[in-house]
Amino acid sequence: MKKIIVALSIFASFLFASCNKNNEDLYQGVATGTVRLLNGDSYYLKVDEETALRVNNDGWDKFPFQEKKETRVLFSYLTNMKDMQNRPVGMEKYKHVYAATLTAFDPIMTKNLAPHTEDDTKTYGCDYVGVYLDDKMFPPTIIEDGYLNILFNVNMYDTSIKHDINLVAGVDPEDPYVLELRYNANGDTKVEKLVDQYAAFSLRGLPDTHGETVDLTLKWYSPVAMGWTSTTFKYKSRTDWPVTE
Repeated sequence: MKKIIVALSIFASFLFASCNKNNEDLYQGVATGTVRLLNGDSYYLKVDEETALRVNNDGWDKFPFQEKKETRVLFSYLTNMKDMQNRPVGMEKYKHVYAATLTAFDPIMTKNLAPHTEDDTKTYGCDYVGVYLDDKMFPPTIIEDGYLNILFNVNMYDTSIKHDINLVAGVDPEDPYVLELRYNANGDTKVEKLVDQYAAFSLRGLPDTHGETVDLTLKWYSPVAMGWTSTTFKYKSRTDWPVTE
């Protein structure tokens, strides 16, 4: 299990930033997106199903991460709405492809689903974790581009202790689309302060929905409910995952 990475060093500025048109052409945006490999070391940022950005910052023309894996990021950018780019091989499906200058860029902890075990509490923990569900929050808890992005908060006291977060699949033998968010404070449960965290969990390991939309249930051990609680999202499998992760 990987250590929780606090990927919100620019989160506060994102909260107070706004998407606005400074004039008819120039657009300032704030978004979550996926850094996707294109050809070799080149890449692009997927914003939504119709829109992608080619980064034109000096020194940012190569894939920014050592491991050639998709990574979810928080970013802010400037783009000219009339500066439509040609759609290269691998980007033909996007209706809008723009050149963009990044003004802030921070990777989100990106993880695969964890497998169900004989004792998930022993394996992954069962400490309280708070999940933000208000869709007015940025970034929100949402399914996007094949990832379940979860904005959550945890209590931290001793910063030298590693905390772990996992999204566990296979917990319901009758419904493969039930997932449990498991948090392990590793004994660091003394009440001190709440810390906001953000993570993106790849849903690639779930059964293919074959183009259908199904209910996906997220469960977590809530300090508000003083026990397990849940919410449901609409989910359809992504079809264009890379050959290897």
